[in-house]
Amino acid sequence: MKRIAVALSVLTVLVLAAPVGAELCEKCKGKMYIMSVGKCVECGGFTGSGAHKLCRKCSAKLGQCEHCRAPLKAAKPAPVKPAPEPVEINWKNPGKYTSGKWKYDYAVFSSHPHKRGGTEYIGSLFYDGKPIAGARMWDRIKTPWGLMQYLDRKKGQLNQGWMSARNSKGRLLPTPAESAPAYPRALELDASANGKTISAVAGQKIIIRLKGAPVPGRMWGPAKLEGDA
Repeated sequence: MKRIAVALSVLTVLVLAAPVGAELCEKCKGKMYIMSVGKCVECGGFTGSGAHKLCRKCSAKLGQCEHCRAPLKAAKPAPVKPAPEPVEINWKNPGKYTSGKWKYDYAVFSSHPHKRGGTEYIGSLFYDGKPIAGARMWDRIKTPWGLMQYLDRKKGQLNQGWMSARNSKGRLLPTPAESAPAYPRALELDASANGKTISAVAGQKIIIRLKGAPVPGRMWGPAKLEGDA
């Protein structure tokens, strides 16, 4: 009886559940496997158990179960959360609104001089921290809160600013993201460029590095500018 008990205890040690992290199919995950090193039938490397046919590396490469070589189900990608919709502007109450790089500071309002008791609400529009510039009367632009229109009261009757588009007058301005220039990297020149013709594009920054002697007042400067330079 003692010998049988010893044999059973040894067997219990050798037979273990599937190792944590093993690439196994759903059918093989609940099985027990011998705790020994096996040989991979693909690369000849070591397997996590003598009962397995593939090592972990080949299992991941082939997309197959380490034990029975059944195809492994691809992990489902994490659901993509939809971007939150911009908060709708309450045109009756001034406030500040942001959406991505856009910001609308809706805090300016003034009484309409032509209507008794009338009020017109106007705000400042920003993109990436900079105000939308270059707009003229009735110009429109697309924003996360819909189409907005610019009011420019040159006579000082009302404040200037942006509000919800009321008509289709004026130009439809490109958004800052659409009109942002893609300038190439700066062009750096030194004395080796002397006498050569160097090509550049509009908006490109040109850096010229030459040795000077600023202490006695000897410095380099442009001798002549031509055209639109």
